[in-house]
Amino acid sequence: MRLWLILFCSFLAGAPFILADEVPMEAQHPRSAYVIPVRDQIDKPMFYVIRRGVKEAMEARADVVILDMKTPGGDLDSTLKIIDVLEQFPGLTVTYVNNEAISAGAFIAYGTREIYMSERAIIGASAPILGGPMGLTGGGEIPDTLKQKVVSMIRAQMRACAERYGHNPDVIEAMIDPSRELVMGEEVICPQGELLTLTNEEAARKYGEPAQPLLSLGTVSSLESLYQRLGVEPTRVKQVEKIGVESIASWISTWSSLLLILGGLGLFIEYKTPGFGIFGIIGITALVVYFLGNYIAGLGGLEWLIFFLIGAALVAAEIFILPGFMIFGFMGLLFMLVSLIMGMVDFYPGSGWLPRWDQLRVPFLNFGGAMVGLTVLALLLGRYFPHSRFYQQMIPASVSGAEDSRSIVSFQESMMGKEGVTLSVLRPGGKAQIESRSLDVIAQSGMLPKGTRVRIVSYSGTDAIVEEIKEKPPGKEV
Repeated sequence: MRLWLILFCSFLAGAPFILADEVPMEAQHPRSAYVIPVRDQIDKPMFYVIRRGVKEAMEARADVVILDMKTPGGDLDSTLKIIDVLEQFPGLTVTYVNNEAISAGAFIAYGTREIYMSERAIIGASAPILGGPMGLTGGGEIPDTLKQKVVSMIRAQMRACAERYGHNPDVIEAMIDPSRELVMGEEVICPQGELLTLTNEEAARKYGEPAQPLLSLGTVSSLESLYQRLGVEPTRVKQVEKIGVESIASWISTWSSLLLILGGLGLFIEYKTPGFGIFGIIGITALVVYFLGNYIAGLGGLEWLIFFLIGAALVAAEIFILPGFMIFGFMGLLFMLVSLIMGMVDFYPGSGWLPRWDQLRVPFLNFGGAMVGLTVLALLLGRYFPHSRFYQQMIPASVSGAEDSRSIVSFQESMMGKEGVTLSVLRPGGKAQIESRSLDVIAQSGMLPKGTRVRIVSYSGTDAIVEEIKEKPPGKEV
């Protein structure tokens, strides 16, 4: 009834009516596509290239993402992450097996909606083997117990991909597990004890009722032929290039926590020493490399670096312009904290600005570990660094009125017990005038208003710790 109603309305409108399934590809709107080359080993840099390409395609609202694949396999962890990335793309994902998709390449192909192969291409042989302490990349046999767990996990992942995109799950299981026999009708495609590897003709052969291809939707001679098959306009194709810094980004991402520690430690030492020198440069450089590395890796954008610099400017205003005002320092620290965490969050175009917990879990763990390490090192430096010979050599003779640059510790000891008055509100840090000298001081407890009489009781680095001098009540003369 609904079909007749549609036909009747179409007739009244005077327009030709064609069923959607009967619309020729040439008559449909030309598609746009992003082509991502998948070459050599599947590793973390390749994961970064694919993630960057998928995000660029999403931002450009492309219709198709094509993986131009020629790989012997690679790292299992990166492979599973690539499959997760491909799942984020709302359009059509296609694997074009341009020569070979072995092991991890076959897994990734199963993570796309459609698979095509070139002439004389092969796909399969996906049993995991041990490649190193950090992943399964190929190179040795896995112990039996571990192998059973790994194979079981991979089979579950690939079955989920097969169900999601309509692939035959028995095919990928025969590629993973030699104990699985693949039989289609009365034909034994892969006997038990062997790993399945398919040629382009074997992968496109049809079986069953109705007849369905075993794996590949067809053999195409080139990418240009594939564009025509998919209805992609060649002028609307963007090639994603490997820019050569993904390997650097991989190193930066691996050591992101160390960069945070190095950056925070450099700025901490710079704050504790007069002037601006090598430690400040090291701290700033480490943090800039941290943000740039995450940006290249396809994580947080450069806007978080700008956000961090705004926070640093607010903290600087709190220290040098309005000491003790608090609000600028608090806002600056909050901006810096948010930017450091958000710089590690994996956002996708159209997902909004508020991250989910699964996006925040790894950044929080990395940041928390870095802060624990930084706190421990800062406490150790605050206790021992001011008494070191290196520190004394760094302090110029003009600092705090000391006459000898090598006697800063003696100078601090000579100031113990000296009294003065606060020049600003201590919240708890600020300025105080002690014997005609303006010093950076920290209140021992609570907040002290401007004009309070104070006494130096200890030192924290170059900052004097002061206590309030309370007036004694007048006593009776004896």
